[in-house]
Amino acid sequence: MRDSGRILNIHSTDLVDVISDIRQFREWRSTLNQTTSVALVPTMGALHEGHASLIRDAASTATETVVSIFVNRIQFNDAADYAKYPKTLDADLEIAAAAGSTVVFVPKEEEIGPLLQGAPMRAGAIGTLWEGADRPGHFDGVLTVVNQLFSIVQPSRARFGEKDRQQLTIITQWARKAWSGLVIDHGPTVRDEDGLALSSRNRRLSPSGRKEALSINRSLRAIATLHGSGNNAVGELLDHGRSLLSPELDVHYLAIVDSETLNPIDEARFGSIVLIAASVDGVRLLDNLELS
Repeated sequence: MRDSGRILNIHSTDLVDVISDIRQFREWRSTLNQTTSVALVPTMGALHEGHASLIRDAASTATETVVSIFVNRIQFNDAADYAKYPKTLDADLEIAAAAGSTVVFVPKEEEIGPLLQGAPMRAGAIGTLWEGADRPGHFDGVLTVVNQLFSIVQPSRARFGEKDRQQLTIITQWARKAWSGLVIDHGPTVRDEDGLALSSRNRRLSPSGRKEALSINRSLRAIATLHGSGNNAVGELLDHGRSLLSPELDVHYLAIVDSETLNPIDEARFGSIVLIAASVDGVRLLDNLELS
């Protein structure tokens, strides 16, 4: 393990350096040479292989790889969902270390909470679509915490997963203006062997619920296949996709959208995005697919 004595009071586990105090994190950051590249992978914990792939890829691009773990209360519009969000810090540290993280930043609610309240961000019109329509204020909360993490960590790059496509699009477009020079990297969706997109919420699925959830990926692939055969009619593509979704799913939306604006379109084309959100067992699942 590398030397963890660069500043006082870093909590060094057998796996990775862990910093929970914002002041101490900034002290650690100030010890780095100005030319040192720092990659950030923001997470809410409950890490899985999807997160690990983001961390591995981030570590390949930078000297220092910071994984942040913070369950951001203000991006939840459902208090019960926030309360149920899994917290598995010990396992998270193992995954982060094995994937190549050099520091895990675990800010305390009492420290970062006032910063979030004092500097709210707005996602704009794109943040009111799809997930934003069902979860008002969600993306405002996401941008608010990401903005604070960028301010504290001062990364040269940050990596986000494509599974949360709307979030990725919003952060990428916002960062171009708000954080010029910061590179936003995209990590591909990682799926389990059965095709279900990995998510921290998957662990809350019952065996029967998981079986029904598999129809999400089948629906997306069927839409892509039909489009690949030359059918560009969005209505027909979506009807085909809906026919393959389990009736046990509560489908919040299934749409084909423009990749930049995320607005619905009438004719599918190369690069269009199929978005879906559906719930089973009270667990909200997101997935998407880019048409080619």
